[in-house]
Amino acid sequence: MSGSIKFLLFLIVAGVVALGCLWFVGGKKREYTTTLTIDAPPDQVFPWLTDEMRVPKWAGGVRSVQMLGEGELGTGSHRVVSVERDGEVVSFDEEVIRYEPNELLSVRSIDDRFVLLTVIQLEPLDGDRTEMSYKIKITARGVSRVFAPFADDDELREKAETDTLTLKRAVEQVAASNVRVDGAANETGSEAGGDE
Repeated sequence: MSGSIKFLLFLIVAGVVALGCLWFVGGKKREYTTTLTIDAPPDQVFPWLTDEMRVPKWAGGVRSVQMLGEGELGTGSHRVVSVERDGEVVSFDEEVIRYEPNELLSVRSIDDRFVLLTVIQLEPLDGDRTEMSYKIKITARGVSRVFAPFADDDELREKAETDTLTLKRAVEQVAASNVRVDGAANETGSEAGGDE
């Protein structure tokens, strides 16, 4: 065998081994968790996680969420989530894995490039506040596994932090306006009662 053929065979074998290694490494889960405190009780936070109209207001890139089938959202439910990715809108299936109102929401999203597991846990705190734990685990699928080792984990972390801070601001803004409305109603009611 000539030297150039040996070298060509070496390159082919090395390429196959490299692709195999990338495929193996790319199949590992990437995971990130962020925790924050929201100045509102869990029953005011949870609807922001489940309501089809509210999710796009805080989840970056999400354009719409649509329930599949009849009935209420719960364990086993499916939704179609449309997101903007690389300048185009793509849709994927989201399955509710666990649904415990005002406590826990776990969903699995699947498309041709990834499987994403999102687990959001709410813990009530004193003073009508909520500690929220937001965990995401992503596993590449198909050809994406080869490119996954080069993925920017900082991007995943930044998206989780940005989304949760946007959620926090939205919930707190609504909670604060509800307190002002309730307070104004109570003051008006007190004054009206005092005039009798």
